[in-house]
Amino acid sequence: ATEGYRTMSLKRLKEDGSSCHFPAWFTAHRRYHSLSYSNAYQINQAGNALTLETTGTHETTKLECLNMKSETNTTALFTVQSVQSCSVGFHCIQVVKKTENIFYIKIGRLSPNNEDACHTQLFFDNTIPTTTITTAHLHASICPLTGNYALRNKNISSNCSNQVTLSSGCHNSHKMKLTTICPKEIKDYSCHGNWEEENEDVLFSKKSFSIVSYKTESTSAKGCFIKHFNEKLDELSLSLKADCSDSSSDIMWSYTALNYGDCAPTALATSNSALQKSSTITVILLTKLIHMLAS
Repeated sequence: ATEGYRTMSLKRLKEDGSSCHFPAWFTAHRRYHSLSYSNAYQINQAGNALTLETTGTHETTKLECLNMKSETNTTALFTVQSVQSCSVGFHCIQVVKKTENIFYIKIGRLSPNNEDACHTQLFFDNTIPTTTITTAHLHASICPLTGNYALRNKNISSNCSNQVTLSSGCHNSHKMKLTTICPKEIKDYSCHGNWEEENEDVLFSKKSFSIVSYKTESTSAKGCFIKHFNEKLDELSLSLKADCSDSSSDIMWSYTALNYGDCAPTALATSNSALQKSSTITVILLTKLIHMLAS
């Protein structure tokens, strides 16, 4: 019979006082943003809800922690309930800590139920992009390479366009300078936070990452500087991308690099420092010898 009132069974998704909270290493900071500043992420005081804001729009999505599936000192996988306007669904989220201020975040597709949100073939497959997020303020750190490098773009045959150099850590340990000959252009980069990753696809291959900040014509910007050294081919590649993840295809520039010299000023300063220490030790030894002879 279809007459009368319909009976529905309701299930509470999250009990009051639920223990689902984001990891302490993620809630140590309350606000993050993507390198392009297109997305901002705000964590509430309780540490169990994340609000996603999209720049240029008034849309916000609140993601409430439902179930922590796995957690270590550097990675966490959990499901959240998504609330956007009147739309409600579920997402799987993975957060990976790279440094104290830099993280990877991967937010799966909207799922109609909590149980399937982390299904790797439905809503959380390999096509889901990973986004690099950072705190608003990043401390300066040593750049991932030191010296002077001649850069070559394999896709450009013009001799003039191919004359590019990079000076890294020579005048300042956390500064890099990229110089192109024609058109004549010099761009300065500041390094913030470094980490390394093994390249799973290629043996004897390592990647070093560093978030860099630089000036544009209108504002400041951030990018991901990647140093890739293939030991088997003895080849060093340097690139600047809009994001550090492998899923990012937005490459600002990419070169193979050949080191043609160390930083002379740095070497001189190191040499002078060593000479000063050597002179100090010599004076101390002579002083002790004089006292011994006098006694």
